Amino acid sequence: MRARAPTSLATPAELRPQRETGPDDATHPRWTALLPLLPAALVALAGLALRVEQYLHGRSLWFDEALLDLNLIHRPLRRLLAEPLAYHQGAPPGFLIAQRLMVVLFGGSDRTLRLVPFLGGCLALVVFARLAHRLLSRPAALLATALAAFSPFLVYYAAESKQYSTDVLFTVVILDLAVVLLLRRPRPLHACAFGVAGAVGVICSHPAALVAGGASLVLLTVYLARRDWHAVLWVAAGSSIWLATFTAEYFLLLRGLATDQALLAYWRAGFAPRPLAPGSLLTWLGAASLRVLANSLGFSLPGLAAVACLAGVLAIGRRRVVLAALLLAPLPLVVAAAVARKYPLDGRLTLFLVPVVLLLLAASVDLLAGATGGRVPVAALAAGLLVAVVAVQPVSRTLRAFPHPIDVTETRPLLEAIRAQWEPGDRVAVETSAEPAYRYYAARLGLDPAPIVVALRTRRCGGPPVAPQLATAKRVWFVLSVWPHSSFAPTALGAPLVADAQPAEQAVLAQLQLAARPLRVERAPGAAVWLFQMTPAARGAPGKSDPPCHQLARVKPMAPPNR
Repeated sequence: MRARAPTSLATPAELRPQRETGPDDATHPRWTALLPLLPAALVALAGLALRVEQYLHGRSLWFDEALLDLNLIHRPLRRLLAEPLAYHQGAPPGFLIAQRLMVVLFGGSDRTLRLVPFLGGCLALVVFARLAHRLLSRPAALLATALAAFSPFLVYYAAESKQYSTDVLFTVVILDLAVVLLLRRPRPLHACAFGVAGAVGVICSHPAALVAGGASLVLLTVYLARRDWHAVLWVAAGSSIWLATFTAEYFLLLRGLATDQALLAYWRAGFAPRPLAPGSLLTWLGAASLRVLANSLGFSLPGLAAVACLAGVLAIGRRRVVLAALLLAPLPLVVAAAVARKYPLDGRLTLFLVPVVLLLLAASVDLLAGATGGRVPVAALAAGLLVAVVAVQPVSRTLRAFPHPIDVTETRPLLEAIRAQWEPGDRVAVETSAEPAYRYYAARLGLDPAPIVVALRTRRCGGPPVAPQLATAKRVWFVLSVWPHSSFAPTALGAPLVADAQPAEQAVLAQLQLAARPLRVERAPGAAVWLFQMTPAARGAPGKSDPPCHQLARVKPMAPPNR
């Protein structure tokens, strides 16, 4: 029986037959074989340059980073691993070990705390480019590499001291090794590499267990269907390495994280609704999927992006169904984890799914090119149209940020200004959303380690407009964070203190203008510092018109993480 001729549809490099060498090959330098990969290499270098720039920009730590970093700085490694982290934080043990090692070796500076995520983000891009060339045609692989290189969230999280960029790294490493096991008959070395990578992954990344689990299920299913018992044996042996590691880690370290009520409440949108019903589950799943496309990838048209991803599934499935199954395999496990309230399908915790989405999005170009007979002009037009409609916004966002890297809450320069202008008798008042960053930088700048932490509270009309600790001070430096989740949301409590006050500042300033005289203001992206001269009205002196029934009340400060 004659063998079926291979299809001519955009075959990835890993599946192309190797051409036999001949006498004429000696006249061509070996480096000419690398020329087709040059465009992808240049794109990847551009992506690495964006990540280096964002890292070297050295923006201030924002709320979430500071909460975790206070743990890393003030707790020894034994307590980081043996006890729940303070401030309702959660991070994989391997990531905590690496971060604590950086602190011990190089100190607790911003850039030191971001070094491991930065290296993880850069390496993730390199491995992703290799994975794309294993799975896709060269044009589609180039498109996928470009989308990853210029993804605003992959660039941003490569310079944040959290584990999200290393989540992406272990996702692409596990998928890359699984593709090798699918495209070649499993050997002991390859199976061992897959198992070890999965084991390291589950130690250093929470979602790595979902990715490794999906990959192992696909590999075992494929080789069981082929009755290739040697391959089944080696894949099972490799999978047992990461599975045993994850089981021990879960029962020793992770079980408590899944019962933290504060974390469960914060990520409640990422969990399936209860009571569980088919209709509500499908509605939630559709909304959560669109949020992933909009929030983790920055697509302004997530519905169109979802359609393009489905086309990508068809494109890869037409070539080899098992490859499409491998990319989709983590998704049912992610949904199951969200239904079981073990891992939320929402926000930055879904960043590890970005490589899968980008591969499927780029693969849709292969489907369009194949449907038109592979004519180059039509394929190029289809790819260009797809990029223009779906991916222009996130890519353009990244390019706009190139001369001006992304900032969130620039607290550090404002606290440096306080330190330079400090006078005896001054006090610092910190709004609750600014407290974590203040506590991190106060120790480094020599500022008051016990600031007055305040929040807007309802009070009885006729009392003092500010807490007594503020009223008795001579001058008060008020540190305000205005990032979107600040406790001071825009309100209509009164006119702004000065004409250029931002809406999110008006609630607190409306209270302070009843009790103090403004001396100066310093602003930075996402943050502000006001200097006030306190007056007798702060103590509720008579003769003052009735203020609004609110008060800047003192609230309980954060407990030190080393307790």
